[in-house]
Amino acid sequence: MLCITAHLLVILKNEKKRELLQHQAGPQAQSLLDLLQELLDHSDDVEMRSPIIRAIVALSKNSGLFPRCLILEGVHIRAGGPIFGGSFGDVWKGDMGRDVIAIKVMRPIGRIESVIKVSYPPVCPTHRLTL
Repeated sequence: MLCITAHLLVILKNEKKRELLQHQAGPQAQSLLDLLQELLDHSDDVEMRSPIIRAIVALSKNSGLFPRCLILEGVHIRAGGPIFGGSFGDVWKGDMGRDVIAIKVMRPIGRIESVIKVSYPPVCPTHRLTL
């Protein structure tokens, strides 16, 4: 994976190549998004993280797609409104399978961002989806 990461860094540092990568569509864009997310998830290289994140965001905006690993099946928001609210968003109660979860819906300016957080110990993974 180190070789792929090194080649990717060369592409992301070259403006023309980066633009070409960020304007892919359809299956090519999906494959690139999945690869970029996989590299991001397994990279400890601080120098690589920021360019990869920027590439994922740009490619997602341009293609209307996002990495498939962010898709959470079976998540349902319960009716009745938020159970808590703050200045940056609301928390809704929901279900994922048999688990009760908290779904945080952020209110940033200009877009809607949802953060789904499984609310049971010992692990509380967070998944982010920007629409």
